[in-house]
Amino acid sequence: MQKIFFGLFFLIIPLLFACQQKKGINQSDQLLNKSIQKDSVTDSIVKMENSKVVLLINLNGGAYSDFHLKDLPINPINWRQKKSLKPSFMGHFVCFDRWGPPTDAEEANGFYHHGEAYTEVWRLLSEPQTQDGMTVCSMMCTLPMGGMQLTRTIELSETEPIFFIKEEMKNLNKYGRMFNIVQHVTIGPPFLDTTTLFDNNTVKGFAGKEDGSLNQEEIVLKWPEATHDGEKISFRQFQNKWPRISHFIYDQNEEFAWVTACNAEQKLLLGYIWKTEDYIGVHSIELRNSSLIIRGIKTSSHDIVDQLIFTIIFN
Repeated sequence: MQKIFFGLFFLIIPLLFACQQKKGINQSDQLLNKSIQKDSVTDSIVKMENSKVVLLINLNGGAYSDFHLKDLPINPINWRQKKSLKPSFMGHFVCFDRWGPPTDAEEANGFYHHGEAYTEVWRLLSEPQTQDGMTVCSMMCTLPMGGMQLTRTIELSETEPIFFIKEEMKNLNKYGRMFNIVQHVTIGPPFLDTTTLFDNNTVKGFAGKEDGSLNQEEIVLKWPEATHDGEKISFRQFQNKWPRISHFIYDQNEEFAWVTACNAEQKLLLGYIWKTEDYIGVHSIELRNSSLIIRGIKTSSHDIVDQLIFTIIFN
């Protein structure tokens, strides 16, 4: 059984910190069963909160759909795929046991893009309850076609805007098998705009080619900028169309990897931190639709060289 642990936190820029302290946790409102009809699927919401933040997890797919400060109700992970006959991508969901689209034959046999975890109804193993200064709950999903199981424990600090996640993967098959797991974080407006800054502690990467080409203007990219068509391009903001897809790897000698997104005007920063050995790369994909700009930040458990060889992200 493989275990992966990472943390998610919110920070207001310190000099402008102005959160009002509140008392206690509304225990009676921890588990919400909302009948929200979207994409022909009824959402079942687990609510966790403390004096500073609210966290919502959708058991229909297991996505973190809302994480916001009570004194600044802006939800960075508010994006949700438009109405579709298929299960929806939303907020921060997990791609498991694969990342990427199925082949035509796999799709004909019922396999979905990005695996089965986000298509399944997760089972709530324990409702949110207070344990040792944390609000804790756990949930699990089983992949009927993949024959794997993912168990998740969430611990929300009772006093700070941070929560911790531990995920355990178990192979239920009678044979060994390979798998992919990717934390798919998609952020959108109003937190995301052309001023939002992205940072991480990666060391090198490359630009993704949607046509599968291996040709690179710069073979190795280094955060936070590169030269494209003679122009300096910053990866910290996405004011340029290039690169729409980029892939960066972390220093394997560093114990922790991290990535942040900051909107200074809104005085809000969203960050992730995890052990580098669990997820070695971060991938950024920009989706543009007229004035709507969505940026997906993904943490991958797979070697970036393999991705380049196969020209399929996370394959």
